[in-house]
Amino acid sequence: MTGISIKEWQLVAFLSLIVILITSLPLLVGFLATPENNVFLGTQRVNARDTPIYYSWIEQVKEGHFLFKNMFTSEEQINFIFDPFWLSVGLFAKIFPLSSFVAYQLTRIFLIPIFLAIAYIFISYFFQEEKKRKICFIFLIFSSGLGGFVAMGSELGHFILEPPPMDLWVADAITFFTLYHTPHFIASILFTLLIFLLVLKSFETQKIFYSVLGGMASLIYFQFHPYYVPTILGIIGAYIAVQSLRTSKIRWDLIKHYLILILISAPAIFYHLWTLGKFYIRQQHALQNELLTPSFYNFLLTYGFLFILSLIGIIFLLRKKGKSDKEVFLISWWGINLLLIYAPFLNFQRKMMASLPVIFTITAIYGLFYLKNILQKKNILQKYFFLKPWVLIIPFTLLFTFSNYYILALDLNFYFNHDPSAFLEKTQQEAMFWMRKNTPEDSIILANYRSSNLIPAFAQRSVYRGDWGMTADSRRKAQWVKWFFTTENDNSRAAFLKLNNLDYIFYGPKDKIFKNFIPDQTDYLENVYQNNEVTIYKVK
Repeated sequence: MTGISIKEWQLVAFLSLIVILITSLPLLVGFLATPENNVFLGTQRVNARDTPIYYSWIEQVKEGHFLFKNMFTSEEQINFIFDPFWLSVGLFAKIFPLSSFVAYQLTRIFLIPIFLAIAYIFISYFFQEEKKRKICFIFLIFSSGLGGFVAMGSELGHFILEPPPMDLWVADAITFFTLYHTPHFIASILFTLLIFLLVLKSFETQKIFYSVLGGMASLIYFQFHPYYVPTILGIIGAYIAVQSLRTSKIRWDLIKHYLILILISAPAIFYHLWTLGKFYIRQQHALQNELLTPSFYNFLLTYGFLFILSLIGIIFLLRKKGKSDKEVFLISWWGINLLLIYAPFLNFQRKMMASLPVIFTITAIYGLFYLKNILQKKNILQKYFFLKPWVLIIPFTLLFTFSNYYILALDLNFYFNHDPSAFLEKTQQEAMFWMRKNTPEDSIILANYRSSNLIPAFAQRSVYRGDWGMTADSRRKAQWVKWFFTTENDNSRAAFLKLNNLDYIFYGPKDKIFKNFIPDQTDYLENVYQNNEVTIYKVK
């Protein structure tokens, strides 16, 4: 790895600042656009229902818990979830007393320059030329797919694709979207690059020190994001297999470092296997959290021209004679990662896309310069295309980054139109705060889905159904909640509350549309709190 110059680090610092400003601007707009008597939740249009889960974990740490519990389901449980990432964010919020929203966003901002620095070091491992490094770095940060164009076409009625290309709604599939969306996605790709870099250094130098560090990084990574065990172990294992085939012998010199990494990271893997075997709610989450990759056509639109350049780069590397070990690793990574996103034995295929932007970008640079060498032989292209850098900026901005602008525009519209998913009425927040102070910690709350999704974050109380994936048996419980508010049989309601050990009902403005349920006229509920919009009833 050639030394990185001061000017290159200045570029990293400058682009870090640019990315932080761009990705923070919509949130500032959302805060300023908050309607009167509302609070800004800091959620985005994509995965707005997931953000309260992270807030819930941060608040649990602030309450003094180092192990979390899933408050989005009603089953009896102990605090068994150990997540070092959200524990760290929670401790940060506890030490400097910060709201979940502030701690969440400050962590995201803090991780952006760290990730970009690691990414530049990683890129420099594969490219010695400063020009290639810089171009690769810019592509990595800003490249997206063709989803924005498809969405605009759909709005104009020309064509409709369901689901839309993933660069519009799978945040960890595109680097810019990752940096904009959530801090633990940033940490995830950061750890991927760090582990790969350490493992490659251990193979190259045969120093145990690097494989031990790689194993420790894997231990932390697998503990907070176990989805990526197949990515890390699969890609490294495939690389070793390819190298063994190339040399016609078993590469024990590589396998020993691989085994060190597996041995050190094994406690995290065993922990997750143990929780899957022991806890029903963990089993339900694993079954319900189905994240299958859409069609290959959708995938092609998701990465657009970046994938085309990447494919050209891979073809170049495959045909190249005298491949370096680094280039063999890139080929192994590219092939295994593509297989994993459609692996039939995984129900979380889309999670395997997190490292695709990196491998696609690096191989795309190989493809770009391969094309350059071919096209430079054409005098007209040499004179009017490659010698004028500003000509390159225009197609890059239009063809490679448009989806990023589209995502930002959608969120700005999300805030300006006061979408209910982005804001919470202060009266409802006050009622949730009251519950946090005046109800037992083991209370279970029944509420509509909108309120149930936020109660764990603000009230720190468990709910009957609060999330499609985190709630055990979520579909059935959704039907029961609907039944509860619409049935005419009060005796059945009372039996339902008792059978499910429900302690309180959060009765908000949206619940008053159900005319069959008049809680003040029941003999099994007691009004314990009331404001202009919300009434909280205790189950007698």
